[in-house]
Amino acid sequence: MLTGLILSIALSGGAGTKLVMMPSGAMPVMGGYQPQRLQLTDKKPEGLRKAPSMKSPMYGVLEFGAANGKKSFIIAVDGSNFYADTNGDGDLTNDSGNEWKATNNEGQGNAKYIGSFALMHPQLNQKLSFGVYMFDPDDPSRAAIKNVLLYYPDYALTGSSQFVAPEDERTGRPERHGGLHEHERLGHGGPGRRRQVRRQV
Repeated sequence: MLTGLILSIALSGGAGTKLVMMPSGAMPVMGGYQPQRLQLTDKKPEGLRKAPSMKSPMYGVLEFGAANGKKSFIIAVDGSNFYADTNGDGDLTNDSGNEWKATNNEGQGNAKYIGSFALMHPQLNQKLSFGVYMFDPDDPSRAAIKNVLLYYPDYALTGSSQFVAPEDERTGRPERHGGLHEHERLGHGGPGRRRQVRRQV
């Protein structure tokens, strides 16, 4: 299950902060990712209305969107073929932008397949990207994730905020602070400083 954006002032990150969506390419900026698991099954999802001809498909369903308005998106893996219902209409034949390729067990930690897809966020009405990969289901060393699709968000909110650093009583100069969040970068330029903020949501 995916945690969606909260469409409220809470996203602003504080007064004077303007955050904009980076719909793809955020993973390298964030410096890494934490994969999530989607268990696949041969059971056909109830919401599937139309699908291409497939030999032995495995299905999964992702829920995406704000907490009070999630939408289901169907994923199907059929050997070397990958399908994502990116517009959420239950039809796996009318979606574009899905990528899926064999790696010869050399990429993404020896994954057999890697790819990407983008889902239409139901509240933002914008497609947001995900990276995806899967290991060889015949690999005995990975039997526990034989039918598991691994995916991660490749989008994030990015922006900057203006704030005034308090003065050090002893020196009369702006205080120096450590312990910044790993996704925040501080540009030094006197009392009025601009902080670069990147959030994955």
